[in-house]
Amino acid sequence: MLNSLFNTPFPTCYHTKIDRSKSKHLLCGEIKDAFAAFQQLRQKCATPSAPLKDLNGKLLSDRTSIAARWQEHFSTLLNGPIQSPSDALVSEAIASIPDPSIDICRPTTMETCLAVNKIKLGKKAPGVCGIYPEYIRHGGNDALHALHRIFTLVW
Repeated sequence: MLNSLFNTPFPTCYHTKIDRSKSKHLLCGEIKDAFAAFQQLRQKCATPSAPLKDLNGKLLSDRTSIAARWQEHFSTLLNGPIQSPSDALVSEAIASIPDPSIDICRPTTMETCLAVNKIKLGKKAPGVCGIYPEYIRHGGNDALHALHRIFTLVW
């Protein structure tokens, strides 16, 4: 049954890139290796983008004009005039009472250490920064102190 699965025509992206070694992994029951190969292929395939219009309503089709439009859009959002908060919001903020049950103190080195020790190894993918949890866990005291400095700066 698996042989017939590989003889069926795939979409062009998969058909041209799947070779015998990847299918052998699957046929030999090496699911982890086969899955890794398929994931690698999935990342290389082009993903279609949603239609996008420019400011005049004209439909944009090529990647460069779409990217330029998104850049223009976010530039106007981020660089727009600063709006002051409404009077109702300011008066509400002044009248608010902080919740005493919420700890607002900066995290201690011990709390950072406990949080790092709770990281499950091999269970999580790297974040947007590309750092694997194993790197943080095995970074030792230097990594722990660097993380603690970052946490206290953003606190």
